Amino acid sequence: MTIRALRILPPFAIGRLGSALEPLDNYTIEDDPDHPLGFRRIKGAPTLIVDEATGEIREARVAPNPTFKQGERIRPVAPFLEVFALTDDDDVLKPLTLDLLHRNGLDETKISWHAVVANRKVVRRTDKEDDLVKADSGWFSGHGPQQLKGHCKNFIDRTAFVDFGHVRFIKPTPQFPEIRLRFMPAKGLIYGPNATADGKPDPVIPARRAIYDSTKGWFDFGADGDDAGKSEAFHNETLPPALYATAREAATEKAFTGKYWNQNVKGTYYCAVCGNRLFRSDAKFASTCGWPSFFEPSRKNSVLYREDNSAGMHRTEVLCARCDSHLGHIFDDGVPPTHKRYCMNSISLDFQPDK
Repeated sequence: MTIRALRILPPFAIGRLGSALEPLDNYTIEDDPDHPLGFRRIKGAPTLIVDEATGEIREARVAPNPTFKQGERIRPVAPFLEVFALTDDDDVLKPLTLDLLHRNGLDETKISWHAVVANRKVVRRTDKEDDLVKADSGWFSGHGPQQLKGHCKNFIDRTAFVDFGHVRFIKPTPQFPEIRLRFMPAKGLIYGPNATADGKPDPVIPARRAIYDSTKGWFDFGADGDDAGKSEAFHNETLPPALYATAREAATEKAFTGKYWNQNVKGTYYCAVCGNRLFRSDAKFASTCGWPSFFEPSRKNSVLYREDNSAGMHRTEVLCARCDSHLGHIFDDGVPPTHKRYCMNSISLDFQPDK
């Protein structure tokens, strides 16, 4: 039984950041036969438990009640990637195991891995390859964890990195002889520039994670003059569909359905696309129209106005002054002191409560 080719499956696996010590247990979703139209139930599925000291699979267990948190910490999703083999006796994929290796005069020491991981989120917005954050494990064949350090040409120096987590060649055993690699995502931490627009450190970002050089090409996703950040290709690729439909195609969410239409909390409303400051809660007033309403923006230059004759009506459209996203419309039936009503779509807004 000669090995002709190898395949790593699944071809697409989902991981999730998390700071809990134990990754999420495997689970499946099943229908309730007594209530087929009701909520589906989460049911535990076999989960491989890795010994952190040796890299071996210690056991396979089924959690009776899978939980997504450990205390207050999110449990990471850490997928396994398994190797399958095509042999000369048929065209059926078989798990690559210690036995199959031995039949071909091989053992686990002949297997090497090379993992390359990248975060392309910023590149997708700026279209500048120097903003690519990339980690390269190099070739390895041992069973210890291989940290994935994400480096970028626009970081403050070559030693600065984003921790993506680690990959590990799981040590095969007689009980679990399959050849596997596991990706363990890192904690979900905030990284950012080494200075804000005024040249001061960002109070939200710890100094050890202020690693982006603010003098380089990218500084803020919504920076004024960033043509790539305002292109329709950028918005179409990065915005959620509902937000894209409203902010970029001037759709209107249904009245009384938005999350902010009847909110009465002190804070600031920002553009959901670029983060531009738009309105203060002090300018928000109760309206029966079903959309969040304000009598003035936080700054005169926060918004732009454009004539709108769509839908058989003559209106004035309100757009974000930074990214030209559609926010809503302005009417003359507001409250003092301006008597204006900025009728906004909730989905086009982000809200930050006062501390």
